[in-house]
Amino acid sequence: MSTMPISSQRATQLPTAGMVDTNLEVVVIPVSDVDVSTLTELLRETEKHHGPYEASAPKHHWSGWYAAYIVARERGRTPDEAAKDAALHMEDPVSI
Repeated sequence: MSTMPISSQRATQLPTAGMVDTNLEVVVIPVSDVDVSTLTELLRETEKHHGPYEASAPKHHWSGWYAAYIVARERGRTPDEAAKDAALHMEDPVSI
C-alpha cells in the first residue's frame, strides 16, 4: 500500500493544463417563455409536417428538420413556410 496521500495520487492522474482542449465552446441556447403545453403542441405540429417530407426525402436524421421547422415557426413563419424552410435546410444545412 502506498504511503502517498490520496490527494497527491489523484493530482498526478488529472490532465495538466497542456492537455486541456482550449478550443471548446460553450453553446447557450436561450429558453423562451414557452410552457410545456405549447412546446408539446409545436412538436406535434412539427411531426405532422415532417411526415410528408420523410416519405420522399433521402435518409436523414429527423432532428435537423425538426430544429429548422421549430426555429422558422418561432420566427413567425406559417406552418407551410416553416416546412419549406426545413426542407431547404436539409438540402443545404448552412444556408439557414
